[in-house]
Amino acid sequence: MPDLPVVWQALVSGILMGGIYALVAAGFTLIFGVLKIMNFAYGEFVMLGMYATFLAYTLGGVDPYLSLALVLPAFFLLGIVVQRLLIDRILDAPDDMQMILTFGLLILISNLALFFFTSDLQGIRVGYLDRIITFGGTFFRSSLLYAFVWALGLLAATYLFIRRSRLGRAVRATADDRFAARVVGLPVRAVFWITFGLGSAIGAASGSILLPYLPASPDRGFEFTLLAIIVVVLGGMGSFVGALVGGLAIGLTRSLGQVFISAVLSDALSLFVVLVILLVRPAGLFGAKVARDVAI
Repeated sequence: MPDLPVVWQALVSGILMGGIYALVAAGFTLIFGVLKIMNFAYGEFVMLGMYATFLAYTLGGVDPYLSLALVLPAFFLLGIVVQRLLIDRILDAPDDMQMILTFGLLILISNLALFFFTSDLQGIRVGYLDRIITFGGTFFRSSLLYAFVWALGLLAATYLFIRRSRLGRAVRATADDRFAARVVGLPVRAVFWITFGLGSAIGAASGSILLPYLPASPDRGFEFTLLAIIVVVLGGMGSFVGALVGGLAIGLTRSLGQVFISAVLSDALSLFVVLVILLVRPAGLFGAKVARDVAI
């Protein structure tokens, strides 16, 4: 049986990582909730966000968090371009065609990243982000705490945008019923562009805030896609609140699994928890609630 301080350390670390997982999953669930497509290339935007921040820091000395001022608009526009040139063409196609396209995009982006950045891990060292912070008997790198705070801030900003803004109401209406939204005069096609751009920007931003804690490599993209799918399936497909709860649940499961079982089996434990939840609630923790008031 692990000592209590070790369990407490795992709890705090799990919550911090869980908040970051929630942000990674938020962009994925936003895109799925509105466009109804499973974007397997989503994690590549997270990986590209890491490299964008890496280049901004190494070439221009830009602080990794200040680089968000560049990363967010750049990847918002990139997402719109991808949506207009590729995703728009297969929105009404069978699901397998959508999966093939986004999976092909995943392979293309990861190989381009491998060509330009090689397979070496690329990280940055920033003085104030390498400090060790102690809290209640636990300790962790300051970069993890900063990433957690930024993740919560970006999640709150996205949630308020979706719930309070006029454009956010158009996004929610399109997610509820795209045909009804078109009938009442909403620019559904433009909503799709904005949603995909916003989801891509959220993914890239999560990569940016992770870089000081986790080095970038071309194969990170698939890891983030798999993580986003696990979190979103657990929380409920298309549910923003579900992404937050699912992210925290997976963060805690992985962290506690390393303590009580094994670091090697912690990922398998996360999948086991997801399977158990799906047996009880096939739509995920917040899947049923999505239809009533949480849908984005």
